[in-house]
Amino acid sequence: GSALINRGGLDGQDPLARRAQRFTMSPLTQREMHGVDTSLVDDLWDGEPDVSFDEPIARQKLYDLMAAGGFPEYSSQYAEYADWERERLVADDIHAVLGDTILPDEKLDAAIAENILTRLLCMPGGILNASALGEQLALDRRTVDRYVGIFMRRFLVGALPNLRTAPNRQTFARAKIHPVDTSLSVQTMLSKGRDPMVNPVDYGNLLESFVVNQILPSVQWSRIHPDCFYWREPGSGPKEVDLVMVSRDRIVGVEVKSSSRVTREDFKGLAALANDRRFYRGYLVYTGGRVMKWPGNLWALPVAALWNPDAFIAAAE
Repeated sequence: GSALINRGGLDGQDPLARRAQRFTMSPLTQREMHGVDTSLVDDLWDGEPDVSFDEPIARQKLYDLMAAGGFPEYSSQYAEYADWERERLVADDIHAVLGDTILPDEKLDAAIAENILTRLLCMPGGILNASALGEQLALDRRTVDRYVGIFMRRFLVGALPNLRTAPNRQTFARAKIHPVDTSLSVQTMLSKGRDPMVNPVDYGNLLESFVVNQILPSVQWSRIHPDCFYWREPGSGPKEVDLVMVSRDRIVGVEVKSSSRVTREDFKGLAALANDRRFYRGYLVYTGGRVMKWPGNLWALPVAALWNPDAFIAAAE
């Protein structure tokens, strides 16, 4: 496989037009690890959440899942590695991916690349402000943008554009940047002396990226194949939804909270998104155990429901 499979040859035209399909091999999702062969996207879109489902998950267990991530080498042997071994393994793999042997036409400075990437991995799900990040690192905004593009082509991070942004402006600017796997962020944070288990903000940010990483890969084998964004409405009281899926004039929103309890206030972002005429349904993914239905086709969904198909009553074929 290659990130640039459609480039080169025939004076820049695609030599494989209509001859190739493109798939991204993401780290394994929890559904794949549990041997579930249905798409989470299809369940979120057309399944009926089962209000009898109740499967809480302990904070430490959820952290271990996020730290182990979806790369088979990390996740399958996570408990067998010492703390320093996990950190070293991730750091060595990042250095290898940033080496000149991959996409050699893209020249980069390893020190600059590592500085920018470290900042991005330490704020999973953060909205990219290339100018502010450039000022922190004494770099030009265009340099930051170029390196973010390199990280995406080397499958280290992914970007979710803002649904509110006009189509002709859908670039990295103000996109949400997620690690391709939460293990990269966890080990990078730990290497910088930040423990997500004791920092609720870091824990919540990791959980958002973890949920996104469970959903986005399954788009590829879903029946729906939605486009994915986040949504943020600026203002004195900004409203935001962490993940928005759009397909055929319908919208499904997913908000993530690291709390084990939910209140009406937690649904304010989804409620604002529901003003869009295309709104179909919305989910608040949280760390409690029960599936709960709320007015307006809104649901509170336990994070464990993302990989346990018993949480959904399958839609009729």
